[in-house]
Amino acid sequence: SVVWEVDRWSLAGQTAAYFLITLGSVLPVAYAAYWMERSVAGVLGYVAIFCAIFAGIWIAQYLGWRAKINRINKRLTNKISRPIINSYKT
Repeated sequence: SVVWEVDRWSLAGQTAAYFLITLGSVLPVAYAAYWMERSVAGVLGYVAIFCAIFAGIWIAQYLGWRAKINRINKRLTNKISRPIINSYKT
């Protein structure tokens, strides 16, 4: 998504923009497709469920990427801290 490529935005700003764009796209479709009760309570219930699912997926993705980045950083640190061995015979 283009939202995640805007480097000058913080992660919170990117997440908020993505959330609003996604909710703004899905909510009218869900309403038109009768995926929710056509009342204020139905819309609020749908938005609450959407928020819970969005938060769950976001947290899982965040933790997964954080673990991956930590593994990469650990490997880079190990490579940098090892002495360079000259394999050429003189």
